[in-house]
Amino acid sequence: MSAQKVYRFAASKQWDLCLTRGLRADGEGLIPVQPLGPHAAEIGSLGALSTVASDPYDNPVWRFVASDASGQGGDIGWMDEFDQICGPDWIDEIVEASPRLVMDRHWVWAFGAKTLRRYDRETFQCARTIALDELHRLDEPAVIAIVDFAPDGKDGIWLLVATTDRPELLHFDCRDCLVGRQTMAKAAGVPREIGILGRGTTIVLLSAQGERLSFVCAKSGSVMRDLSMEQLAPGWTATRLATDGRGRIGLGCEQGDGSKWQFLLLDAAGELLQPAFGDLFLDAAGCRVDLVPSDFALGPATVWFATKRGLWRLARAEETAATTVWLMTPRLMSPVGERRGWSRAELMMELPEGVSLEVSYASTDDADLAGQVLAVSNDTGLTVAQRHELIWRLLDDGDTINRTFAVAGPAGKGGPIAVPLFGTQDQWLWLRLRLDVPASARSPRLAELRVLYPEISLMERLPAMFNGPDNDPGGVLRRLVGVIETTTQGIDAAVRNIGRQLDSIHAPDTWLDYLGRWFDLPWHDALPSATKRALLGVAGALVNQRGTRDGLATLLEHLLGKNAIIEIADMTVDYTPMRLGGPRTKGAAIPALLAGRRGADVKLGRKATVGLQRLPCAPPDDNSLATIVPTLRISLSAPMDTKRKLAPLLPAILEQFVPFGLRIAVRWTALPNTMFDEDGNLVLAAEGPGGLGENSVIGRTVLAGWADGRITDSGFEMGLRQRQARPGKGEGRHA
Repeated sequence: MSAQKVYRFAASKQWDLCLTRGLRADGEGLIPVQPLGPHAAEIGSLGALSTVASDPYDNPVWRFVASDASGQGGDIGWMDEFDQICGPDWIDEIVEASPRLVMDRHWVWAFGAKTLRRYDRETFQCARTIALDELHRLDEPAVIAIVDFAPDGKDGIWLLVATTDRPELLHFDCRDCLVGRQTMAKAAGVPREIGILGRGTTIVLLSAQGERLSFVCAKSGSVMRDLSMEQLAPGWTATRLATDGRGRIGLGCEQGDGSKWQFLLLDAAGELLQPAFGDLFLDAAGCRVDLVPSDFALGPATVWFATKRGLWRLARAEETAATTVWLMTPRLMSPVGERRGWSRAELMMELPEGVSLEVSYASTDDADLAGQVLAVSNDTGLTVAQRHELIWRLLDDGDTINRTFAVAGPAGKGGPIAVPLFGTQDQWLWLRLRLDVPASARSPRLAELRVLYPEISLMERLPAMFNGPDNDPGGVLRRLVGVIETTTQGIDAAVRNIGRQLDSIHAPDTWLDYLGRWFDLPWHDALPSATKRALLGVAGALVNQRGTRDGLATLLEHLLGKNAIIEIADMTVDYTPMRLGGPRTKGAAIPALLAGRRGADVKLGRKATVGLQRLPCAPPDDNSLATIVPTLRISLSAPMDTKRKLAPLLPAILEQFVPFGLRIAVRWTALPNTMFDEDGNLVLAAEGPGGLGENSVIGRTVLAGWADGRITDSGFEMGLRQRQARPGKGEGRHA
């Protein structure tokens, strides 16, 4: 059977072409978004709060209401990485009055009318003050006031400012440099709040009346789409906007006079990730608490709410809630020609028990209808749910039942889930997937989706009397053959992939040792799989250059990786014997070999035993290298992890490659591992000054984190910075 063409969806950019609801790409496929809630939990008894912010690690900082009778009004509190509540502390008048706080990995940000201020997130010491008036140029509109701000996801900040002309967006990077200034397009109206998505690639603006969200390209400043609140929550008005800097949007919404409040959680496309949170706040007895949060902040897995009763946390549900997710492919085309139509769809996924999959397809040969569907799919003014419904309504030909296939889990473990598509010969086709995941069921992962075309079938091998609508009017034989084709795809794929087993990139790990010995490469079964594949990738060079310096260099480069430094010295080739110079004789350059016999060589009258050792024969050998053992000195500089893995294996590998009789001396130098730990701190690890044995190293140099700014058991640490006390509140309250 001849090869077929295929539409393949596996990478993130390919999934972006589809219309998805409730799914997100994680680098290995699509998975259902894990829902939050359904209820928030109260954190301690903090009193009335006005503002809250969250860092990228879900650690919050909050500010107490300025008119708080407890005396904490305008003070700052925070939660550390151990969930311990710290504070309160008064910082300064800017923090006390800032309409919003922002916290990133290293800084806390606050703003006044025309002032932006940055603070160390551990000590709250002011690190930088930016006065916008000082940045004003005569050819630019003057800034009237800062309206709102949001983090850019890279330790910088975006400002929404009102000017004497139209509102503007200002971008300050992590070095406090103004790197971008854009005037808002008229299409965006007059926004009042700002949020950031995609680590600074997309700006979300909330209109002054709270009835519209505008998605703006951060690079060009153009409005990419507008989203009306009527599409999300008819009758509700958005009063607060917050984003996590990556792919989630939070909206606080009011209805009517503001007595009713609900929270909406959206994805980066403006689609609802889950139904609106109405009964969000419950007390310890499980009774509803009517609260209107003054602020909220989104972390990676948490939403924090500041209310008159204190701090509340909405986290991921302990048990997975029931969810339904959708996917629709873009318009697919099978060109009209000698061969046309569609063969099948293959889904690389494993359905856990209890999970059900429904696959439907629709098609048309009408070019005008295909154009209408394309226009609907590209209409960003509609939600994904609305586009799904309109597209399917346009394509509905009354035969949906015969074009829908259901699969119940467990399924897909032994191979792809195949869905026949030969029921249509139309030129354009759309595929729709619905996945129902019940509560507490394991979430499935769609690793790959393939749609094969044109229709190349085993029916072509049958006599013509069995083909066509006249000979097989009910399509019974075609469906029977389709079942055979679908169920034997695993066998066909195994036959097609025999050649891939010999390829270093695609061969399974269990084949690597076999291939290495088959090619007679310098090998060791304990090598990492990635290293084995690297050696197999240069098998031809290693075989052709076995025993040569170039071959040895190639071997070491692919063993140690690109970060290693390799030096190879053949002592008897690269260096000349040491000889003394004279008035008319030029001596040897250094470095050089010290020639001559060793003190341990046999000599009569000393330690020679006749009969057991051979004495030097006359005439004396005048070859200065005759008594020197040929030696390869290999100097390797590699990261410590590489040395730890390869140092025990390298002698056995080199013995298989270098000529017999050569003595090999390997010298390792461990390079420091320069990396960022999971908290984003720079860590420099290096060998210490002493070592025990061969593989045990004493000492470690670590540069990580920020000074905690607290008094330790040994007293003050060098560089400790003191905070100022609130004017008029006495001394000694803050260190």
